[in-house]
This record gives sequence, C-alpha cells and structure tokens, in this order.
Amino acid sequence: MHRNIIAIIVALFVFSTIADAQVNYRRRTPPFLKGFYAQGKIGPNLFQGDLVDEGKLRLGFDAFASKEVLSWLNVRGGIGTGLLAGKQINGAQSMKKFNTTYFTLNCGADWFPINFFDAYLGERFIDPYIGLGGGLLVAMQKKDTGISDEAYNDLPDELKYDARYEETAGVGFVYAHIGARYALNKKWKIFVEIQGIQPFSDRLDGHDGWYKTVGNDGNGRPNQFAFQDGKWDFFYTYMAGAAYKFAESPWRIDSKYNRKVYLKNRRTYKRNSHRRRRL
Repeated sequence: MHRNIIAIIVALFVFSTIADAQVNYRRRTPPFLKGFYAQGKIGPNLFQGDLVDEGKLRLGFDAFASKEVLSWLNVRGGIGTGLLAGKQINGAQSMKKFNTTYFTLNCGADWFPINFFDAYLGERFIDPYIGLGGGLLVAMQKKDTGISDEAYNDLPDELKYDARYEETAGVGFVYAHIGARYALNKKWKIFVEIQGIQPFSDRLDGHDGWYKTVGNDGNGRPNQFAFQDGKWDFFYTYMAGAAYKFAESPWRIDSKYNRKVYLKNRRTYKRNSHRRRRL
C-alpha cells in the first residue's frame, strides 16, 4: 500500500515536472521569435553601367532576418556587401577598369501568393515569393586606366578625373526580387533569389557620363571633347542561401488556417481515394 502511494507520488512529481518544464519552455519563447527567420545568401552580381562591356560578374553576400507578420506577408531587414567591376571602353580613351566595393543596409517585405490565395501551410515544401524594398548603399569606387604618370599629366583637365578616380559615397536605393524557398525540415529551408537593385546614382563605376571626341589638333590627336550624360547604374544579384526558423509561426495554431488545411487535404484524399483502392 505504501509502495503504491509512493509510486503515485513519484509519478505525479515526474508528470508535474515535465508539464512545468513545457510551460516554462513556452514562456521562454518570446512572441517575436515565432515565425522569425535568420537568413544568409551568396552569389554573383551582374553590373549594368554606361560603358561596361565585359568582366561584369563579381561576388555578393547578404545576411538578414525576416518575420511573418501575416500568413502571406514577411518583413525583412539586414546588411549586405559585395563587389562591382567591369571594363569600360571610351571612344576618346583606351580601355579602363573599375572596382567598387559596396555595403548595404536594407529593409523590405515579401509576399507569398500561395498563402494569400490558398490555406496557410507551414510544412509546404516549395513557397514562391516576390518582394520590394530599399535602403542605403555605401560604395567605395576605384578606377584607373593604367596609364603612366607622364601620360596622365599630358591629359586635358576634363579627362584626368575620368582617368583616375577614387571616392566613397552613400546613396539610397530600391530593389525588387523574386524567389522560392524549399523546406528541408521544420527548422531549415534553402532558397534562391534574383534581385534587381536600382541605386539613386550613376557613379558606382566612377563616372556619371563620358567624354566623346568632337575635334582634333590637325595631327590626329583629339583636343576637343563633349560630355555625354549617362543613366543611373543598375545591378542584378543571383543568389542562393539558407534560412533557419527559430520557432513555429503563430499562424500554425490559428483555427481558421487549420480548418482550411484540413478541408484541402480532405478534398485531395477524396479525389485520390479510388487510386488507392486499385492498389
């Protein structure tokens, strides 16, 4: 009899300890971590400048966090870095190269159309999305034609700045992207993303236009130049990455979405039930 009582007390103690631990675990999970992702991506940049003809691909990297604020909408924010480069051909000068290192501070939002038009399903294997955003881009530009000091000194003043250039500047930018996530398990997802970035500047490659020859000194050497305005620079990023989810999304426990998922699975089961009977 005493042994039974002791066994019951021990069982209740163990049960209460486990239950209390679960409750404390739930309490220790801050609400903002539900549906919260830490993400990183890496891939090549493709620069589209005024005079860039080749050597455009360089590497870029982004680290950011995203949070589900609706079943079909995520907000995101993070930092990025990368290189932009290329070879330029100017009609008045020889081939030039530029290298730009950039850093970004960005934020935006991602829209998940399947979740918007259909039931939310946290375990969906593939989730396409599109996004918009913007931020601040700090660029450190360097450009040099590679000419000698003597040749550089002989250049007209308007071409010296275009031949050698070094500057650090910050500009705003906007972006748009399209991507898709693939769920490996409940915590980890991998994704691919193509992003187009439009800085509010035309100086990422070291100039905002170029000089074209409009006259010479009679001996074939150019001595008259006209400035040609350029357009704003632009670049694409083609990246792949991974996302880690800290805690389950609050939308998973919403009865509205659970009901939708249940009805969807039920319809699928009924449509395919005759196939299972044949097997």
